[in-house]
Amino acid sequence: MSKFRWVLIAASVAIGTAQTASIRVDPKRVENQISPRMYSAFVEMMGEDVKWGLTAEMVHDRSFEEAPDYLGLPARWKLEPDERNDNVGAIKFSPVSEEAYPKSTQATGLAEHSLQVTATRQDISDIRRGFSQGQISVSAGRRYDGYAWIKLPSKDGYAGDITVALEEDNSDGETYAQATVPISAGAEWKQYHFSLTPTKTDRFAKLSFLFPGTGKLYMDEVSLE
Repeated sequence: MSKFRWVLIAASVAIGTAQTASIRVDPKRVENQISPRMYSAFVEMMGEDVKWGLTAEMVHDRSFEEAPDYLGLPARWKLEPDERNDNVGAIKFSPVSEEAYPKSTQATGLAEHSLQVTATRQDISDIRRGFSQGQISVSAGRRYDGYAWIKLPSKDGYAGDITVALEEDNSDGETYAQATVPISAGAEWKQYHFSLTPTKTDRFAKLSFLFPGTGKLYMDEVSLE
């Protein structure tokens, strides 16, 4: 018990004793030099700052690898105009692994996919049919360069051009820029380039691929920067 009393007394004396502290700043004293070539930045995972903020690529799921919906389109892509349109049967989609560019992922060896697009003859006057991806942020007057890898099958290959456009993301929205891409015959993968310079700034625009022709093609590795 006596030891316990002495501990309490010592603690009370320490608490009751007033203590002062001071900090002295000497601006003339230099401890270390910071290189003028050193730069820094702050990034975090919120809002895809790391995954998409550090790359010029603007297209998500470029090779159509995400699980498809009932129309055959991966989650990031949607039907144009939309599934309420009467012309849904005029174009069909299907992710396929037997035709892909490249055939497999280099890192894992897993099979890649391409998107098979089949455009049939239209039975109504609306010639707008294809697919698009939203949340594409564009600035007026800036040129955006893109490409897509396309292959035609040996039978019933697509005949016609493809229209690529940056547009307002709603029904009957404004077209900010568009390019016509002629598709040439051939059973090998070919890279088709296009450039788009929008007339308006839109942080939530969409990139659309429209197919006025008929026939079948495979599309893979879509890009826009």
